[in-house]
Amino acid sequence: MGRMFGTDGVRGIANTELTAELAYNLGRAGAYVLTEGTHKPRILVAKDTRISGDMLESALVAGILSVGAEAIILGVVPTPAVAHLTREYNADAGVMISASHNPVEYNGIKFFDGKGYKLSDSLEDEIQRVIECGFKGVPSPVGEGVGRVYREESALNEYIEYAKSTIKTDFKRLKVALDKLGITGMTVTNVLGYGMQKGSTDYYRGVPLDEVTLLPQLKVEIVVCKIPVDTLVKVIKKALYTGKIGDGKIFVQDVENVIKIRTNEEGYDALQDDDEK
Repeated sequence: MGRMFGTDGVRGIANTELTAELAYNLGRAGAYVLTEGTHKPRILVAKDTRISGDMLESALVAGILSVGAEAIILGVVPTPAVAHLTREYNADAGVMISASHNPVEYNGIKFFDGKGYKLSDSLEDEIQRVIECGFKGVPSPVGEGVGRVYREESALNEYIEYAKSTIKTDFKRLKVALDKLGITGMTVTNVLGYGMQKGSTDYYRGVPLDEVTLLPQLKVEIVVCKIPVDTLVKVIKKALYTGKIGDGKIFVQDVENVIKIRTNEEGYDALQDDDEK
């Protein structure tokens, strides 16, 4: 049999290549290899929104429980959340069910060690060896020794708060500068994104990437009519510039029309505050 693990876990078309049986075997072998000797080990399990996620999660968790480990279900969260929360919860390992950018019929299973790092080739090979040897020496506890499932409902919100805390842009300084310029409204959104850094797919905003992962960003949208766009751009650049990767980008585009729903005003009039009329 060839190597089971690829560059980013075990992937394949769900239910034909990546079957429920294989997911169970990976859960059982992975839990044994990554937590051997640990008393009641805890393993985090998360997934993306693919349809096959429910099937693979159930099988994977069954395998984890079969060796006496506890499975902490995080639900649908981004892959980096598993790495972070494995450390944050002091778990023994983490598993993400996702095939990243691959078509919907694909899925994958990726393991993280207790420090939130991708497994070494030697650990992946050991998981495969345990499976191919028919789980020789792997315990099958009974009674109270069987693992249990716990659900962590707050996992996604905890990761969102962590992601927000990593945004180094001084938004307060930007807001003060815009207030002085006379900007009276803006839309601010916490978003996730990725892209190439100087033509390299290995780094994004100074962070090394093992795969295409989404990192936190702050998106600010402003519509102006009285204030010259050039003036606005100069103020934003002055407020945000550090000269380092991650200063951000400014996108300038025309707005075809604006309609204020309450009054049905359009264009310039729709952008005016009521007390300015």
